[in-house]
Parts: sequence; C-alpha cells; structure tokens
Amino acid sequence: MSDPYSPEWLDAAGPSGYPAAVAALPTVAGRGRDVPAVYPVVLWTLAFSVLAAPSAAMRGFKARAGGESAAPYWIAWVATVPGGIVFWFVALGVLAVSLG
Repeated sequence: MSDPYSPEWLDAAGPSGYPAAVAALPTVAGRGRDVPAVYPVVLWTLAFSVLAAPSAAMRGFKARAGGESAAPYWIAWVATVPGGIVFWFVALGVLAVSLG
C-alpha cells in the first residue's frame, strides 16, 4: 500500500526502479553506482535561492536509494543559499541604480 501523504507520481516507479521524477535526474558515477550530480543543486540554488530545496531533496532521495549519503546535496544547497541571496541583491541593486 502506498503512503497516503506522498504524491502519486512519487510512487510510480519507472524502469530503473526509481520514481520517474527521480530517475530523470543527471547522474555521475560514484563508487560503482550512479548517483545524482551535485552541480545542478548549486545552479538551481543560485537561480532560485531557498526555492531550490526540492532539487536537493530529490537528488538526496536518489543517492540514498543508491546507498550513498544525501549530505553533499544539502551541503551544496546550504552553502549556496547565501551566495544566491547576495547575487540577486547585487543584481537588483545594479538594475535599480542603472534605471534610477
């Protein structure tokens, strides 16, 4: 029986055995297993700041399913959030000064 609190798309396993949304994530070889790459977490976090948490969560889920730790994805997210905030603060400041 599926968990009543998880969405249906998360329960639907694809041919790889992972849910379809997780199986589509880019992977890199790690210790003989395919684990998701960390760089997309950094890119999504720079672009969307705190809203990129689902990217870290899904990659962490796939890494745990492959026997690896989810920590690198959360560390990348936590380390990049301040950078994303500073980036957007500066970008909007430059835009405001150039328009004003």
